[in-house]
Amino acid sequence: MIEPILIVVNELIQKRDLEFLQMFGDRKGTDKPYQEWLKDQPCKRCGAVPHYEMDTKIFNMPVHVREVSMGSGTGIKPPWNVTSMCFDCHGLEHQSGRDSIAPVETLRQWADESLCLYVLGSLRANLGQHWLEELPQFLSDHLVDK
Repeated sequence: MIEPILIVVNELIQKRDLEFLQMFGDRKGTDKPYQEWLKDQPCKRCGAVPHYEMDTKIFNMPVHVREVSMGSGTGIKPPWNVTSMCFDCHGLEHQSGRDSIAPVETLRQWADESLCLYVLGSLRANLGQHWLEELPQFLSDHLVDK
């Protein structure tokens, strides 16, 4: 019974369903909490983890995966289409171009994986120990016509 529900959750995430994803953002419906969470995640390209240098924590950076098909444009960064990169990898992207980091399909996969981990972690944190059993009711309460 739970597996079909997880498939529904995954489909909502993959489509970047804003109604669903706004439950995990701030009150304005932005992805700021997600971007903050990404700062503590390993770099998707090289695996570098946030660490301390002296008394300062060096965080990774939330990096938008920009695609015109996802609504990107000059100065437009689509919400929820973000992954985590360290300062060095993100700098390389700016110096040598996006293709020097990875093909766009790989970047999209990294963004999907990051978002899935965030949403599933949020559901587990909010629904408690038996979150998988609570998930069907949560979805029916919050997602009408899904």
